[in-house]
Amino acid sequence: MRPLIILILAVAFVRLSGGIPLIPHIPIVFGVLVATGISGWALLRRGRPHARLAFPAFAVAATLLTVGPVDVSVDRHASLGVQVVPVQYGLPGPEAIERGNAGDLDLRGCIVPMFPKSYTVRVGLNPLA
Repeated sequence: MRPLIILILAVAFVRLSGGIPLIPHIPIVFGVLVATGISGWALLRRGRPHARLAFPAFAVAATLLTVGPVDVSVDRHASLGVQVVPVQYGLPGPEAIERGNAGDLDLRGCIVPMFPKSYTVRVGLNPLA
């Protein structure tokens, strides 16, 4: 059952990103997998029985968050809930600045990273806001 879930997640990732973005960035993906392998080895060495199940999920999640089209942002001061917001790179116009101040758009600036994000998932943790 677990290989089927991983295959479905991989197909969804490829469909969301518009192709296979991993091929030109193999060294970065390899670095993320090495880092997750070292952390998983450290968990297994400490004798934690749940590490065998958590490690594959952690490796897949770390790789997808690194090269995927979605970014996750956690804010302790925002109201409790989850919001999906589009990302815009470059110099914003007046309408984009208004949408960014209202929280409907994530403005990232002029420097586009190696793995540009299309959406940001904002997680608010404050139940009193």
